[in-house]
Order: sequence, then C-alpha cells, then structure tokens
Amino acid sequence: MGDPHYDLLGDASALTGFSLQTNRADFSEVHSRTLDYINRSGAAGKPWVVACDEPGDAQRALRPDDDAGNSHVDGRKNALWGHIMAGGAGLEWYFGYAHAHSDLTCQDWRSRDNFWDYCRYMLEFFKKNRVPFWEMVNANKLMTNADGYCFCKHGEIYLVYLKNGGTTDIALAEGDYMVRWYNPRTEGPLQKGSVGGISGGGSVNIGLPPAEAGEDWLAVIRTDTTIAAAPY
Repeated sequence: MGDPHYDLLGDASALTGFSLQTNRADFSEVHSRTLDYINRSGAAGKPWVVACDEPGDAQRALRPDDDAGNSHVDGRKNALWGHIMAGGAGLEWYFGYAHAHSDLTCQDWRSRDNFWDYCRYMLEFFKKNRVPFWEMVNANKLMTNADGYCFCKHGEIYLVYLKNGGTTDIALAEGDYMVRWYNPRTEGPLQKGSVGGISGGGSVNIGLPPAEAGEDWLAVIRTDTTIAAAPY
C-alpha cells in the first residue's frame, strides 16, 4: 500500500488539484508543502493545481492589524510570496480564534486592511510587469542564498525573492539580463540596485537591492526581449 498522502496522485486519478492547509503560526510550511505537491503530482504524470487555504495555525494565523505581532511579516514572506513562488494557485486566509475578528466572529474584513495591501502589491506586480507566471516554474536550486525563492522561465525571466534581503548568486542560461528590484512592502516602480545588468551562461551575482538591504525584496531578472514587452 502506498503513502496515504499521495495515493490519489497519478494520471489515473480524476483529481486535477486541491487546496492544502498548514499548521504553523509563522506559515513556514506553506512554500515547501505547495512545492512538494506540485513536484510530486508532475512526477506522477498529472500535474495538479495547488492552492492553499487556511495557512497558519488555528489559534493565531493572520492576526488583526491592531494585534498583528509577526503574522503580517511572516504572512507576506512565508505564505503570500512563498506560495506563489512555488507555483501555487492562490491563498485563502484564516483568522485564528485566539484573537478578535476570528474565523468565528469576524464581521469586518477591514480588520486586516494593512495586510490586504501586501496582497494587492503582489497581484499588481505580476499584472503591471506582464510576468508570464503560467509558463514559469520554481527553481530554488539555481540560487546560492537558501533564504529565498526563485521562480523562472529559463532563459527569459527569473524572479528572486530574498526574504531577508542581501544578495545571491544565480545560475542563468546564456544571454544578457537586466536586473531590477520590486519592493513587496510598499510596491512602486521597479528600481535599479547596485548592479544594472548581468550576463548568463553560469553562476553570477545579482547585486544588492537599492535600499533597506536587510528587508525582503524581489529581484526581477529579464532578457532584452522580455524587457521590451514590459511597461517599464
């Protein structure tokens, strides 16, 4: 008998996807579990659409703005961007029962108004910059910085999310690339960091973000072809 977690995978399955749940207050399982099911379903012969509902633990999860603790920062880094950069299909947020405006009592979604901005910034980034996410795959193994995520269409566009800023080396396909940075905390236009362009064909350093180098940033690494198609 196979592993009960994966018995429904495979090209004989009627399922085309599912929505997972996690149970850690810092949302630290979201990326790895999303990626695990995407990879396992693909390897089994029938890739699944993998969403995530109720990320976080039952007591805390996404806390209200006036009692947020670390949940908004962890939610942005580990759940929101962690899920999408794994190739996930989207999240449904859960409000823990140990706080006001919980899953059982919430009558006002404005209780998490500050966090909804982070969600909007992420969605607007993909739309405004014409990112072909449907053609992209997770590629964390290309990076030397283990504290982040890579999502790419090889040879055309690489997104590198660094959870605690800094820099990384990344193995790129041959070609010339422009490097720009997106601030997931405040949105705004793409910005130039310490390195404006890099050449692929091996491992290369992407430089540093334009400011607040210890905070989370998204590096956007694109070829001339994809740059020409983007509105920046």
